[in-house]
Amino acid sequence: YSNNLFSAATYYNGNYYLLVSNDGITWTTYTNPDILFKSFVYGNDIIVAFSSYIHHKSTILTSVDSVNWTATHYDDIIYWNSVAFGNEIFVAIAETNTGRKIYTSSNGLQWTIQTAPAVNNWTSVAFGNNMFVIVSDTGINNRIITSKNGISWSIQPNVINDNSNHNWSNITFGKGLFMAISEDSL
Repeated sequence: YSNNLFSAATYYNGNYYLLVSNDGITWTTYTNPDILFKSFVYGNDIIVAFSSYIHHKSTILTSVDSVNWTATHYDDIIYWNSVAFGNEIFVAIAETNTGRKIYTSSNGLQWTIQTAPAVNNWTSVAFGNNMFVIVSDTGINNRIITSKNGISWSIQPNVINDNSNHNWSNITFGKGLFMAISEDSL
């Protein structure tokens, strides 16, 4: 949700669709044969969307109105995985030729690689309670990291009273809580 518009994306019957609504009930549909939107985030007056562009999986789309989009391709990125916005900064995870990396941007266009405290397969990022949280599906006792600014990261202990290393695939924030999903638990 941004600029008083809801946005959603889907793939149906061989076509990619972007849906936009100002009330969440009535939707306007836009068809694009080349773009599958993977995730959206709004911040600093811009919408940043990751896509699986048919020809370039490393494309970021930006928009100020959810209707008109500008595509930017990044040669050093294989594909963008996850994105969150908070504390005036975008934080993203991207697959590169040397593994999954953490990137930050103030405008959604120019991205800077950040150093993670562990070399893991980072899968998802979320923002809440004034903090970014990133999860991974690899590593030993270091699969959760946190940061206030998206630049300096700290390893967090695994789930309380749980000595296993969950394969975390996704994390989100809502109603004051982070919720992470793994292959074997919530």
